[in-house]
Amino acid sequence: MIGTRKLLALASLPLATLALAACGGSGDAETTGEEDGFAAAADRICVADAKRDITTRHDATTGGETEFLRQLLRNRRQTLRRLEQLTPPDDATAGFERLLAARREIIARLEDGIEAAAAGDTATLDRFRAAARRRLLAAEDTAAEIGLTACAGTLPPSERAEVEAAIAASTEPARAGEFCRDHVSEAMVASNFGGSVARCIDQQTQRATTDSVAIDELRGVAGVSADVIVSLLANDERAGAYEAALVREGGSWRLDAVSPAPES
Repeated sequence: MIGTRKLLALASLPLATLALAACGGSGDAETTGEEDGFAAAADRICVADAKRDITTRHDATTGGETEFLRQLLRNRRQTLRRLEQLTPPDDATAGFERLLAARREIIARLEDGIEAAAAGDTATLDRFRAAARRRLLAAEDTAAEIGLTACAGTLPPSERAEVEAAIAASTEPARAGEFCRDHVSEAMVASNFGGSVARCIDQQTQRATTDSVAIDELRGVAGVSADVIVSLLANDERAGAYEAALVREGGSWRLDAVSPAPES
């Protein structure tokens, strides 16, 4: 099984997974939600933005952490504008207003994160990451309360099982071939292994081990992306944790970025 030091060699960006499972914007989302239902319209926005966030994360491998956050901020502002165009049913109005308020708070605090990243203030940036995750989870809970699915980060059971299987493959040296061929994204193979699946397999077979892993959190957008917090266990004790961003690619769930888990 994979140890923290070896696992983090796979990472693309420390903040790579902040973008996942968050509502976003789409080019056809100017509907009020009345034509095909409010929930369907809102979730369509979230699906499109999850796809855009994947592109943002990949582009940030060259632009760095500060540019990643700046683009994420642009995404979130566009998201908010399009969500504000929706008209919820009466019984969802109050909850939707809470969701919009949570989105506005996320935008405001992203500006703090950009400032910290630009200044190289790692302590403030670490606090920002932890707080950003709490705000994201709160926003998703509110989205679930008003009947949204993609915006709430709710994966169907079958896809949750597939994501769990991909994480399991990443932790077992004997499954290095399966993992690198079927559960690592093309972007990750290119950025972390020089485009070589064989190099991925070689590194996976040489990694450190732990006794087992446990999935603490799992959320995502069906068929698009997922975000997983995984604990590393040794002698039934938590020895560390990481956050994995996965994408749906070629009919499989694949790791796309790995980073240290934000503090709870």
